[in-house]
Amino acid sequence: NGLVVYPNPFHQRATIQCNETITAAYVTDMMGRREQVRLVPDGTGRYSLDITARQQATYFLTITTASGNSHTLRIVKQSGNPSR
Repeated sequence: NGLVVYPNPFHQRATIQCNETITAAYVTDMMGRREQVRLVPDGTGRYSLDITARQQATYFLTITTASGNSHTLRIVKQSGNPSR
C-alpha cells in the first residue's frame, strides 16, 4: 500500500515512508486511547515519529493521506536505548 514504518520494533523514533502526503497521524494504545501525534517531515516521502514519552507497548498507528486514504499499522515501542 506504499506505507512502511521502520525500524519496528523501535526504541524512541520510527521512520514512516509513504508514497502520498500524510495529513494526520494517530496512535492508539491497546486500551483504545487514541491521540493525534505530530510527524516531522524527514525528506521526500519520509516522516519521523517520536513517541519517546510513551511507555513500552504495542500501538496502532493510523495514517491519513491527502487523498483521504487511511492506513493502520501495528508498531511496537521497546524500552531503553538501542545499543550502539
